[in-house]
Amino acid sequence: MGRPAEEITPSQIIDSVDGFRFMDGCFLGFPGCADETPCPVHSHWKEIKLSIMAMLENKNLGQLSEEMSSKLISIQQLLNTNPKKS
Repeated sequence: MGRPAEEITPSQIIDSVDGFRFMDGCFLGFPGCADETPCPVHSHWKEIKLSIMAMLENKNLGQLSEEMSSKLISIQQLLNTNPKKS
């Protein structure tokens, strides 16, 4: 993308690679599922999609990288204190 990580969101990457087809349609795969004719999880999936989209649009790669680094350090420390038994 030719820009600093702080200027790129996961949303932009998904949109340029595959688009958001995975967010379209019914979670259960029912044809014709809509607000007027909802499936059993329609309202929940609708809310979850909004939450997912907000995270993908409001976090940038720089932020995710920082968060990942601290998590990886925590995992490494855990592995070092609890070595596998042979």
